[in-house]
Amino acid sequence: MRKSLRKRLLILGSLIFGVIALLLFFFLSKQFSESQQLQLNKTSDLVYWGILSELNNPKKNISSTYKDYLISKHVLYYIISDTSGDIIESYNSKLAKENQYDHVKKDELINNHVFKSSYTYLSDNDGYRKLYLGISLESYKKFAYQNIIFFGALSMLVFLTGTWFNLFIINSLIVPVKKITRIIRDSDDYNLPGRIETTRIDEVGQLIVSYNYLIGKLKTSQQEVNSLSHKLNTIFKDKIGELNLEINQRSLVEQALKQSEEQFRILVESAPVGMVLTSPSSGIVKVNKAFCDMLGYSEQELINKPISEISHKDDWAREQFFIQRLLNDSSDSPGNIPDLDAADWETKLIESAKVLSTDLSDINFEKRFIRADGKIVFTIYKSILLKDLKHRPLNFVNQVIDITIRKNVERELIRAKDKAEESDRLKSAFLAQMSHEIRTPLNVILNMTPLLESEFEPKQDEELNILLDSMNSAGKRLQRTIDLILNMSAIQSGNYKPEFEIIDVVKEIEKMMREFKVQCEEKGLKLKMILGTSDAKVLADEYTFGQIFQNLINNAIKYTKEGKVEINIFDGTNKLNIAIKDTGIGISSKYLNKIFEPFSQEDVGQKREFEGNGLGLALVKKYVDLNKAEIKVDSEKGIGSTFTVTFNK
Repeated sequence: MRKSLRKRLLILGSLIFGVIALLLFFFLSKQFSESQQLQLNKTSDLVYWGILSELNNPKKNISSTYKDYLISKHVLYYIISDTSGDIIESYNSKLAKENQYDHVKKDELINNHVFKSSYTYLSDNDGYRKLYLGISLESYKKFAYQNIIFFGALSMLVFLTGTWFNLFIINSLIVPVKKITRIIRDSDDYNLPGRIETTRIDEVGQLIVSYNYLIGKLKTSQQEVNSLSHKLNTIFKDKIGELNLEINQRSLVEQALKQSEEQFRILVESAPVGMVLTSPSSGIVKVNKAFCDMLGYSEQELINKPISEISHKDDWAREQFFIQRLLNDSSDSPGNIPDLDAADWETKLIESAKVLSTDLSDINFEKRFIRADGKIVFTIYKSILLKDLKHRPLNFVNQVIDITIRKNVERELIRAKDKAEESDRLKSAFLAQMSHEIRTPLNVILNMTPLLESEFEPKQDEELNILLDSMNSAGKRLQRTIDLILNMSAIQSGNYKPEFEIIDVVKEIEKMMREFKVQCEEKGLKLKMILGTSDAKVLADEYTFGQIFQNLINNAIKYTKEGKVEINIFDGTNKLNIAIKDTGIGISSKYLNKIFEPFSQEDVGQKREFEGNGLGLALVKKYVDLNKAEIKVDSEKGIGSTFTVTFNK
């Protein structure tokens, strides 16, 4: 029995300290995880403000020195886009797209490799911008792994220390019992053992007292009386000790309760959000300073006041309904609530009241209060029902968070959005009107030019022919510029609605080749198509499909002085690739990142060799995105360029 008791005590103690070690491990791990999350948020905010500072410098761009700093902060990418989603500034945009930089959700900020965040800010001249950041988690994972090993080792040390201490306590209790057992076993009828002196008053001491009592009874009757008296005295002392212990324990409990109440009072009073204790029947019981400041009342003015008197009249019925749900009251709430059943109430309120939570143990929804000065305060209102030991309702603990500023900002954003949409509509109307005013006389000029050429042709005036050709070329150039600007405006404003249909790629490309045949012959270029597939059909918008390759082929011919232009059509994995390859002047590697930006050209200045306004490739990129396709550029300066457009089959 003794060994069995010792083993049970040892196992029980080991289990207790094992549970303590596990709880310690999980607590430390959780604290570290929250600290790491906070560090990531701080790093993200620091990078955000740094990028804003860089963008506000005179050059309006981010320096290479600061990009090196971003790399040191493990920033994988950043994307700056406008309200329509167009990328204005980026770093490592390919990696950003692979990680779906614009898919940032509140409950999904961290994936397996990248911490993603987004910010919205107001640019000085260009309206609202959005910044997307991606920070590598590799270094954080390594640090987290080291800390988990440390927490595990610390928890194991706690477990081993507790087990050793448990073993020490068990041995300290078992040794005296073993001593008494050995003395009793070694005694006989003629050689009785003497008394065992002890000062212990626990169970072991009781056993020793009982042993001394039996020894005294065997010696003499007088010793028996003395032993009995000693036992009674010992029991009396034990009871007094137990009573004193109970009194001390109660005193400690009362002191701890007072400390806990004081700590709770300080916590409520110093809380940055409003805290209100209400009774189901008598109104407000207790408020903190934050709630008083929020509504402009003193504490004395709010105590015992029904909360309905400071609530917005349109919100009180909703609150009463959810309070009744917490109280498990099947009847409708009092006041101005229509005669609806519970199901109708739930459907109506959840749709219209912006209810954040309808759990049976608490409610959490948006609520409006009326300040002492009559102003409306928008809040998030969370109410928890407190119950006694018999599960009867006592009071409601209400947490009130002021979101008035957020509501005002939301209204300002909505007004700004409406204003921006109106500005965009006016811009489109202006461009359409100006297009009509410019195109009408321009069409007259372009239509009259051939007539003038036919009229003066017999005179064979070379200088006049040059002037007429220049007039015709400049008119067509102006007409193309107007078309590009209007097309870009239609795409950016979302007015263009694509109509997707099955397109025969070979047929469309051959049609374009016939259109560009004369232009190629004039420059001495070879234009040919290489067909590497038997299924050259895609689902696309016919107009934008034609515009993509009209621009690409035209650019290839324009920037190629000699050699050839090839159109290669070949299959990919469930894809169809169309590559426009030329032997022209090529594009430098530094300019490739800006090639699809509107009004961007590599050759700038008054002495540039090739004409153009920088809108062609920007429109190509917009049209490619509209058709859910992809475009890739490979180019080498002085060798040539290849533009590859990939469509889904």
